[in-house]
Amino acid sequence: MRACRLVAGKQRRFKHSSELQRAVAKVAVTLVPALACSAALGDPILPLTPTVTGSTYNIAAQYANGSYVYGGPTGGDWANDINNTAIACNSAGGGTVLIPTGTFQSAPFSINAGNLNLDVEGTLQSIAQSSTTSYFIYFTNGKGSEITGSGTIDGNYSAWSGGAGGSPQLIHLSNPQTFLIQGVTLLNSVRENVVFAGTKSSNVTLNHVTIIDDSGRGNTDGVDPNGNNILIENCNISTGDDDVAIKAPTGTSGTANGCNNLTIVNCTFGYGHGVSFGGQTNYGITSVLVNNCTFTNTGYGIRFKANRSAGGIVQNIAFTNLTMTGVMNAVYYTSWYNGSSNSPPLSPYLAGNQSSNTYKPGFTSVWQNVTISNLTSTGAPSSSNGVYIYGLPESPMQGITFTNDSISASNPALINFAGDYVSDPDTFNASSSPFNISSPNIYFDGTDALNGVTLDSPSLLNNSSLFTQPANKGLYDANVIIAVPEPASATMLLLAPALMLRRRKRSSG
Repeated sequence: MRACRLVAGKQRRFKHSSELQRAVAKVAVTLVPALACSAALGDPILPLTPTVTGSTYNIAAQYANGSYVYGGPTGGDWANDINNTAIACNSAGGGTVLIPTGTFQSAPFSINAGNLNLDVEGTLQSIAQSSTTSYFIYFTNGKGSEITGSGTIDGNYSAWSGGAGGSPQLIHLSNPQTFLIQGVTLLNSVRENVVFAGTKSSNVTLNHVTIIDDSGRGNTDGVDPNGNNILIENCNISTGDDDVAIKAPTGTSGTANGCNNLTIVNCTFGYGHGVSFGGQTNYGITSVLVNNCTFTNTGYGIRFKANRSAGGIVQNIAFTNLTMTGVMNAVYYTSWYNGSSNSPPLSPYLAGNQSSNTYKPGFTSVWQNVTISNLTSTGAPSSSNGVYIYGLPESPMQGITFTNDSISASNPALINFAGDYVSDPDTFNASSSPFNISSPNIYFDGTDALNGVTLDSPSLLNNSSLFTQPANKGLYDANVIIAVPEPASATMLLLAPALMLRRRKRSSG
């Protein structure tokens, strides 16, 4: 297989030669081996990064010198000064609004400018409002712009929680293009921390960003990206909801957008729901790489979620070199998500006989061509799930490849409405419950280690015959897997513990 060109020609500019050297080293050591196992994904397209030019406006220094034309803070609120400085920068063709060391409180504010850097070196803290507002920082049309610095943007949740107006997102990016968020720490957001919106989001990078929220507070997603050519690297994210929620939602005219060519690399995930796809995927998600990341005490590691009205095509996704510790659900797919529950009908038999089982393009979830390699999950809590897959009768989950994975969980696998899988040697440890499988054409190929797993017929593990389940069979009881042989000429599906081998023709003779 050809080597993957991850830093390509003019696709990405670097401000310093040392940054380029680090990027080349990272590519050589980490990303190229990761993609070698996923030819279908192809080379990731790394985003362009901005280079902001122009003067720097230090709001505190200018105010202290008595030369600040905007009058300084009003009642301790710096929002007007930040707004007007941004306007001045934009009028001058670009520049930097510097929030220096110290604490600067501000009401929600908007920036409508390109070639502008909001450089946060101190603490920029939100002031709760009595009137309804939807954001703290609203950055629109930020072509070639940045939010950088070694400081903190504090959503000040405790002040808003006392009945103040609205539930503001911390940073709302409307149509960001060639946009960089780097170095800053985001804390205590009332709702989502970084949200992409609009139809033109492209070439956005988050690098060395720390996002921390209370683990018990919902709707505090770390990053909600959509658009094209997105890179999230070297980030530390721990929240009360999805750490990263990749979406492609429907909406009013002009606001819908898909998500394509997204790379998540060298990230650390704490509390939250890990890397999630959905729950709105109507406009499609394609070509995503998640590589060399760790998950500690997350509720989910890899999560795909949608329902019959909020689904679309999600395809060409690769996960590789992932380490999970204490994760409740290592790999979780559901096409029955309703916002608060993942629960489908009680049995696949009931699900398969619903009157609503009709495929609807742009609404029905389609999950296909996903590879999961070199994943290790240990120390899972009680009642944990190793692999949970519950597709739709009208749209089974297709083409999931597991390679060299080691997953330990209380419940090893539940697989319903799924087919056409590949599994190379994996280790699968079951501490309590059996496999529960109700997808057709089931076979265990014997190449994987089954630890703590009891099967009804162990001879199935090394038998090369094709087996399929009886028609209309519901969820199997206890440790029983029922199988009957089919004619030798049939197309063969092989199922390993952590899923299946690809469909192929039996050789004649």
